[in-house]
Amino acid sequence: MIVTTDVEPDEHTIAKAKRLAADLDGVYAPRGTNTLSKIMQHYHDSQLIKVTAKEIRWVQKGSPDFFFHPSMSAIRVLRLARGERDSLLQATEILPGDQIVDCTMGMASDAIVMSYAAGSQGRVTALESSRLIYTLVSEGLRVYDEAEPDVTEAMRRIQCLNIHHLDYLRSLPDQSVDVVYFDPMFRQPEMESAALNPLRSMANPDSISSESVEEAVRVARKRIVMKEKPSSGEFQRLGFDQVIRTGNKTAYGVIRKDESS
Repeated sequence: MIVTTDVEPDEHTIAKAKRLAADLDGVYAPRGTNTLSKIMQHYHDSQLIKVTAKEIRWVQKGSPDFFFHPSMSAIRVLRLARGERDSLLQATEILPGDQIVDCTMGMASDAIVMSYAAGSQGRVTALESSRLIYTLVSEGLRVYDEAEPDVTEAMRRIQCLNIHHLDYLRSLPDQSVDVVYFDPMFRQPEMESAALNPLRSMANPDSISSESVEEAVRVARKRIVMKEKPSSGEFQRLGFDQVIRTGNKTAYGVIRKDESS
């Protein structure tokens, strides 16, 4: 992976670009007066990472740039602050102080909402198996300047790990977290989503395995929740005993561990 900067970067930006190049086992390319196309042509590659003082972007010929932005999660947090409901939180029933494992971080939109709900005494551990997505999103969560303090605080509290969720779940003791959440790439993708199409090319395409759900059941105290299309058949295949529909396109499957509490 090529990593470069914007034109006339400061020392901090150059240092960040070199660090990211090392993290991605890539090469740092000084920008100078070169265009991004010229750099890609020189290295015989069709993609690169561009680092600026405010963000990092994945640039690929023929595709929209990919970069971290809290997007709808910021609006969802503002709605929650006004006392409105959120379908994810209705499914997970996260309370302040809860410990949550988000097994499929992606753009971290749901992780931000769950982090807000868990509060300063809780914790969201967000897992991402794609090295590139992990790098772009974890860096964004760490430095993105969001005007709303509640959103910024929720982002900063998220612990990000570059690991496959099954490996991480296997490492946890029994009943050691409150909620385990899965939001895999849909088996039947919504290809009209321009924001997610670049992400899809980088993301792990695998479906959730029955072993992953079994491990989630073992480590969760309260519940396991998965987001999917209601018609996909994944809820039935993986044994989710309750399905909460949020519309025609998405639903949440729930396995409850706390029915007797």
